[in-house]
Amino acid sequence: MRAVGGAMVFLFVEGGGKPTWAVIWPVFGAANQLVAALALLAIGVWVKKAFNRSNSFLMAPMWFMMITTLAALVLLIRDQFLAVAGPNILLVVISVLLMVLAVLVVREAVKVLRKPKASDV
Repeated sequence: MRAVGGAMVFLFVEGGGKPTWAVIWPVFGAANQLVAALALLAIGVWVKKAFNRSNSFLMAPMWFMMITTLAALVLLIRDQFLAVAGPNILLVVISVLLMVLAVLVVREAVKVLRKPKASDV
């Protein structure tokens, strides 16, 4: 019920003369691609740590998706600040938050991959 209520807020609350969902819509695709890249990262870390197998078949597409998505977010933020009507602050905040969270997850995954397994010690 709370999820439906949250979605209703996006439907009925307006920001800048538009419904909130329309204001944040440009970042929706980037968020989906980022989730896919982070899923590949999580599976890649699991394959490497649990099975001690090569995870390059997962990490190569993950890095491509991650770099492409983060670049798209940077361009989205830049375009917002160059917009004639002024920046959409909500869109900029969400984009920056997505970028920071993605970098933190990648950093954590790198730490896990560098840490030796308990059986290797």
